[in-house]
Amino acid sequence: MVCSAGAGWTCLSALAGARCAAAELSWPEPVVLAELDEYDLDGIRHSLLPELVRDNAGFAELVEGYHRSVGGPEHARSFQRMFEVLTVHWLTASAPAAGLENWPAFRDRVRRGLRHVTDRPGSGRRAVLFTSGGFVGTAVQLALGAPDRTALELSWRLRNAALTEFVFSGDRLTLDAFNAVGHLEDPALWTYR
Repeated sequence: MVCSAGAGWTCLSALAGARCAAAELSWPEPVVLAELDEYDLDGIRHSLLPELVRDNAGFAELVEGYHRSVGGPEHARSFQRMFEVLTVHWLTASAPAAGLENWPAFRDRVRRGLRHVTDRPGSGRRAVLFTSGGFVGTAVQLALGAPDRTALELSWRLRNAALTEFVFSGDRLTLDAFNAVGHLEDPALWTYR
């Protein structure tokens, strides 16, 4: 079992471990792996948002609409519109912003994290990873051999606590299930962000 170094994932792992213990099933000690961390959205916002507002009037309108929507019923939708444009800008930026992990570096970090898990010896192994939407979307994109933008588009649709499953053997990584929430019996728990 492998966890992102980000806040909260070790706690979720502990909750899963407690459920396994209650069912008299074994649960391994978590291994924290920084490669499973999410991309730096705060850094993207601080580094790229001001420049994009200045250079793109359409994006500036999205940001203004987001600020106007705070506390209202359109807040989540306004954020998503702004967020999509901003993260696509990050993905397609020709030069990295100072101090900010760029898209190719993030994608390569996801690839390294996956290799860390899949390159272990033995067959018939199972691994549970606790991570974030950006990592999951990128892992699916890599498994499918899809264009980079697909990673973002997939991550935008991920539900909180959804399960995504892969089968791996040697260099092969195959998507088996995506964004499954069958373990969350109450549809009120099917949330985003």
